[in-house]
Amino acid sequence: MNTSRPTTEPDGLSPRPDDLDSTAGPAISPRWRLSALIMALPAVAVLIFGFFTGASVSDMKPHAMPLGIAGPPPTVGDVGRQLATGQRGAFRTRPYTSAGAAEQAVRNREVVAALCGDSTALTAVIAAGEGSKVSQSITALAQQVATRAGLRLRVHDVAPLPDSDPQGIALSTLLGSLLIPGIVGIITVAVIAEALPLTARALLVPVAAIVAGLAAFTMLGPGLNILSGGSWQVAGLSMLYLVAIIGAGLGLVCALGPPGVAIVALTTMTLGNATSSANVPVWFLPDWMSATGPLLPPNVFMAAGRSLLYFDGAGLTQPIAVLLAWAVGGYLLIVFGRVRRGRR
Repeated sequence: MNTSRPTTEPDGLSPRPDDLDSTAGPAISPRWRLSALIMALPAVAVLIFGFFTGASVSDMKPHAMPLGIAGPPPTVGDVGRQLATGQRGAFRTRPYTSAGAAEQAVRNREVVAALCGDSTALTAVIAAGEGSKVSQSITALAQQVATRAGLRLRVHDVAPLPDSDPQGIALSTLLGSLLIPGIVGIITVAVIAEALPLTARALLVPVAAIVAGLAAFTMLGPGLNILSGGSWQVAGLSMLYLVAIIGAGLGLVCALGPPGVAIVALTTMTLGNATSSANVPVWFLPDWMSATGPLLPPNVFMAAGRSLLYFDGAGLTQPIAVLLAWAVGGYLLIVFGRVRRGRR
């Protein structure tokens, strides 16, 4: 007769299936989540307020704005001395051998403007397509230089604004109209993508970008007629911009979860728009914002749009490369998030 009894664990010590899941994290109660949200909202509000008002409370003086100088050596030397004395650090001057070379440099967006002098007059070569703040500041500077040198002042605009958009608000309006579709697109794609395979997720990003980009462009282009030549190229740029931010948003969601939406939203809605050059050119912002802006989608959208509309595509390579880098980075994060989930 077998008198052995089955081995049993004392009550409460027997292993349970939940104990075997070493990846399960501590549960966060709804009360703690609500508390964290309440504490985060004021911080986010301060962040948004600071970025949006940072431009308005700055000294509004240019910093290292690229400026061409051409003319006889005595005139060039006199202009250089005036800039070094009265505008220290405001301009980064670049000499040219002739007024024609300086004017072509402005057309190519190598410099934002140029001062070309001779024995009787000083010509301010400006580009209204760079923004009214830039052209106004260069004209005022040229007036001061010409008065001190006893020269007549001439103003030559090599990239004037079209009659359909005399205030130059088309691009900034288009950027604003893409803001909400971009954020909504990130959230929508992130929600839908949960139930889709990797290939479908990758295709969902350009589909959402095409739909939202065409809608915004149609409203401003054929609808309100404030986009002039190159407008269809701007439509393509709008789609690429949305591919960049929606792709980056979905990639961060795949890699980090829901906080990825907040990261992209704060990046594009706060810092990105504050440094976009839509209202205040980057040369008038604090140095750290001037350095950050050209790396963010809103700024490069404005730079590429100005190249298409006003400069026949000059200076288009770098902003397009930045947008493509954001899009590719987003896709890499999508793949990384899928691989990470597959290993769990």
